Amino acid sequence: LLEKITTALSAEENLDLDSITVIRAEAVIWPDGSLGCPRPGEMYTMAQVEGYWVVLESGERQYDYRVSFSGLFQRCRNPMRRQNPVG
Repeated sequence: LLEKITTALSAEENLDLDSITVIRAEAVIWPDGSLGCPRPGEMYTMAQVEGYWVVLESGERQYDYRVSFSGLFQRCRNPMRRQNPVG
């Protein structure tokens, strides 16, 4: 899963894969289906969602990824203020 996420970041930002470092990769429970990163106009389940929180770094920039337990991931550009997972 980390390989898929780093490859996606590399392609999106035109980064060398060797320049990407994993800063955080942990299992979490998100408070709802937005995975702590809602998009305007989208509807989400209000149930807690098991998943992962992945933060990558390249140079001085960090990239926040939210991942569902099933392995679907999204880059979070505008996290909620209360972005921390439930536990």
